[in-house]
Amino acid sequence: MKTSVIITEFNPLHRGHEYFIRQVRERSGCDFLIAVMSGDFVQRGEPALFNKYVRTEAALHAGVDLVLELPVRSSLGNAGAFASGGVQIADALGCVDELWFGSESGEIQEFLSLAALLADESPDFKALVSGELKKGLSYPAARAAAAERLFGNSRSALLAGPNNVLGLEYCTAALRAKAGFSLHTLKRKGSGYNDALPGNGFASAAAVRNGYLIGGASAVAGLVPEYVCERLSSEPGGLTADDFSQLLKYRLLQETGESLTGYSEVTPDLARRIKNLENECVLLSAFAMKLKTRNITYTHVCRALFNILLGIKKETQSTSYVRCLGMKDCGPLIRKVRESGSVRFCTQAAAIPKEEYASDLFASDLYESVKAGKFSAPFIQECSRKFIRL
Repeated sequence: MKTSVIITEFNPLHRGHEYFIRQVRERSGCDFLIAVMSGDFVQRGEPALFNKYVRTEAALHAGVDLVLELPVRSSLGNAGAFASGGVQIADALGCVDELWFGSESGEIQEFLSLAALLADESPDFKALVSGELKKGLSYPAARAAAAERLFGNSRSALLAGPNNVLGLEYCTAALRAKAGFSLHTLKRKGSGYNDALPGNGFASAAAVRNGYLIGGASAVAGLVPEYVCERLSSEPGGLTADDFSQLLKYRLLQETGESLTGYSEVTPDLARRIKNLENECVLLSAFAMKLKTRNITYTHVCRALFNILLGIKKETQSTSYVRCLGMKDCGPLIRKVRESGSVRFCTQAAAIPKEEYASDLFASDLYESVKAGKFSAPFIQECSRKFIRL
């Protein structure tokens, strides 16, 4: 029994994702495909356009056999934290043979070669990164500049594209964890990751979100699979970061500059800026633009603000469980996870120790509260949710 895994967000699932899933299944020849997917908040530092159950249903229709939740502390982390969280879950399952990811490069050996150098960062590399940061560069830019100086332009080019950056983090995390699976990549096709409008080939998730927010499901009919379009047609609408603006303002008024530094992604400099400008927090997106600097990116700021809002602290926390959001008929896979995995396989939130799942419960309930208020929809408590089965 061969099992492959992907780490994803499907925010929302589009034709490029569907192509990727199909290619992974064909090239790997896997019997089962697992997706470790962000919950209701994503790595860009914003709420997912649609909740995790809508996106889980789409993933199962697209060809995934089992969808597991990536905890919010990882889904709202930087690229390294996001990748590390997904890799830890994949390795803890005890049944994964391969991890696949999309990239601008498409050459796995390039990733493995550079990841081997980055997995155990040398003092020279750390010193170069520190020097670039002092010049005012953001951390991703500083890291790329340091890699170019130390490893040469050919290797550092992997740090140029957003999918490459995330892919390199997957490889680095897997090497550090001595994960028991191999790594593979597929070359990404279509519009760029952040392209807001459709280009040639597959549209980006950003283009799909932009189209949906402007014109609804009918506006993205050609960009997403039919089953996704039908599902989106039944949704009252999607959420954006600005829907959480007043909740954030309320939270900031309760904090001090010192207390803010305890939250994930919040540096002392960013904490000072937040307190100095908190009276200007009207719309979250506009507030984030005011807070960003040359070396603190907009997405870093957004992640920090949502970590504050959700109360996610910097302390690391190990988990003893994996949460299933949805599955097909994959009894042999579930039995293998329960026999060989180092974590408990849970299908209900109520079965998870509250102290370990508190952040995710709060995040989902807050997401649903905002959705219910915005669209006059029923509020569905997370503890009452059941996993989706196709």
